[in-house]
Amino acid sequence: MGQTLLDMFRQFKSWHQQLDRFVWFSPHRLTHDRFRLYLIASILLAGVCAAAMTASVRLAQYDKWSENPQIFALADGTPLYTTTDAPYFIGKAQALLEEGSFRAFDARRVYPFNRDEFAKDPPPDSLFDTELLVVLLAFLSDSADAKSLLQTGHFLIPITAALSAVMVMLAFGAGGYWFEGAIAGAGSGLCFANLVRTGAGRIDTDQLNVGLFYLLIAAVIWAARASGKRQVIILTLLACLCNQLFLWWYAKALFGWMAAAGLFWLSLYIHEQPKRSLIQFLTFILFSGIALSGLGIGETYFLDQLAGGELIFPNTFDTITEIAKRDWPALARAMTGSMALAVCGGIGYLLFCCRHPDVGAVYIPALLFIFASFIAGNRMIFFAAPVIWFGIGWLCVTGFRAAFSVWRHPASSCSASLVATAGCFMLVWTQSPTDLLQRPSFPAPVIQALTSPALQNQPDAVLASWWDYGYSGLLFSDANVFHDGGSQTLPRTHYIARGLLSSSPAELASILKFLQANGEQSVLLRNLDGVAVEQRIKGAEDIPLSAPLYLFLTRQMSQWMPSIGRLGAFDTTSGRAFEPPVVLGRQMHGYLSLRCRSAAQPNSLVCGGRRFDLNSGMIDNTERLSAVLQAEGGQLAWIKQFDETVTNPVLFIDNTENQSPQLSVLSPALFASNHHQMFHLGRFDPRYFELVEDNYPHSRLYRLK
Repeated sequence: MGQTLLDMFRQFKSWHQQLDRFVWFSPHRLTHDRFRLYLIASILLAGVCAAAMTASVRLAQYDKWSENPQIFALADGTPLYTTTDAPYFIGKAQALLEEGSFRAFDARRVYPFNRDEFAKDPPPDSLFDTELLVVLLAFLSDSADAKSLLQTGHFLIPITAALSAVMVMLAFGAGGYWFEGAIAGAGSGLCFANLVRTGAGRIDTDQLNVGLFYLLIAAVIWAARASGKRQVIILTLLACLCNQLFLWWYAKALFGWMAAAGLFWLSLYIHEQPKRSLIQFLTFILFSGIALSGLGIGETYFLDQLAGGELIFPNTFDTITEIAKRDWPALARAMTGSMALAVCGGIGYLLFCCRHPDVGAVYIPALLFIFASFIAGNRMIFFAAPVIWFGIGWLCVTGFRAAFSVWRHPASSCSASLVATAGCFMLVWTQSPTDLLQRPSFPAPVIQALTSPALQNQPDAVLASWWDYGYSGLLFSDANVFHDGGSQTLPRTHYIARGLLSSSPAELASILKFLQANGEQSVLLRNLDGVAVEQRIKGAEDIPLSAPLYLFLTRQMSQWMPSIGRLGAFDTTSGRAFEPPVVLGRQMHGYLSLRCRSAAQPNSLVCGGRRFDLNSGMIDNTERLSAVLQAEGGQLAWIKQFDETVTNPVLFIDNTENQSPQLSVLSPALFASNHHQMFHLGRFDPRYFELVEDNYPHSRLYRLK
């Protein structure tokens, strides 16, 4: 049976090798003496163009940043960022420069758990224990201040974009398809899926994740194709080194396992020596760093709910936009700009695999990230984009080479590839969102507020807010934080949300004191039931503050209220979410913004085609408002009640200096919530809170008493 399978395998390889007689159907050979320099120069030109295209778009984005400093920078010129994780890398690099240890940054996270754990048993501290991006930022920055580190981070983005395009080209060039690889590098580097994750301001590991993955693929292909014993050893260890570098940059061993499978398959296909292939496979596993690393993919991507002792908590990942699931047309547009191009790319790649089942199979794991997008959301799709663009490039280049083959000139094949590559570059440019410009994750006034003197020189203070501000709070203030982008799935996210939604200032204060006193872990891990935990929270009202505790509220949090509501309006005993309130026929936790104009009748507004009578509170004479209220500069100006039962929605008119009035409809529960009362109306209970900084309409900073 085994011999029969081996004979079939060899027959298939024989058929495959016969296709090499068609020059236009085979990869370019770099061994042709007469036109070798012409071919090499053409390949280098294609690579330079691909790198320049990807870098130029990022540089053009930064030109827009320079033209609009009021949006993209603080008053002192400190540039902002377009990912909430940027301050994580900047903050760790700053701690590395100032204190010689990035652990100083981590100790201020997940307060008080990390502080206590690090004090009891300081973990080992090595440059290899943190991300390579952190090390690069610290090494390249002129100083340890946030401004210099952020400038360094922005400086790297066009460079890493160009490097990624070259690394993608190398992956396909290792298989012999250099021009197609250049097209894949340019297309994937400028597609929407990549630009939103590696464009200006995205100081994150994403900026080199795709490039390093495809560099690893290139190293694996070279190792599998090696012939001499010395060459096999050197190139296999080089592949291991590439994976070690990738793990240092992005600690997800799943990519290394994919590469190991590709190495085994390609080596077996080419050499038909199972022993050699197995040795290479095991060598890679042992020396690449993946043997003891697991997969690096957490279960939070797959679970709707998370356990915490005897209680059940909602999964924060369900509310994060960037990991939202997309349908096929959306994924296609994100990778190529159109469904038709994506289909062409897929067909091209399948045809390539029929022509080259050996090397074609090595790229399949990258293509599978399309399907991973239905699990982990659209943050994974940019790994698959190079394969789709390669399929487009292979169809175009192969077609042109076939057409040019009628001249039977040795240089015609290279010339055809150049012409096809130039045409595909133009296609890439026209199909890509080259004018894309993302705004900073947080408005400049919000970040400016985090530099408040009240939050400086207080290493024991704690800053409570929504989790998105965690890393930024650590970078721009001296306070500790309860949670951040790396710990938002902890139960404390639910409790913060619950406190913001509550109409009781006492409950909000109790929750914050409860988290400051011992975090939630020490209570929940004792397997206490819901009643016991609630008693602990309620009892925290009488706990004296061990250090200053601040509450940071922003207008952005009003925009995030649908997510905050989903996470806070949740029964942790039964694991069921409470039904959202109904606002004008919609079930929603947040604010329903309205575009309104004055109606013909006095004291009436027409909003979204519906007439609101401010005298009677009637909506189209069919529904009644609970109340209409107006705020002036963040203070309640007047309120008119219509419904004593307080079950109908509230119309909120927000007048802010130098801005047009903003109108929204919200539920009575949201109107009575701590967030709305304390932020939008400036109303707080002086028994529990004190207003420290008032930067309305952007932010307000309170201190617990």
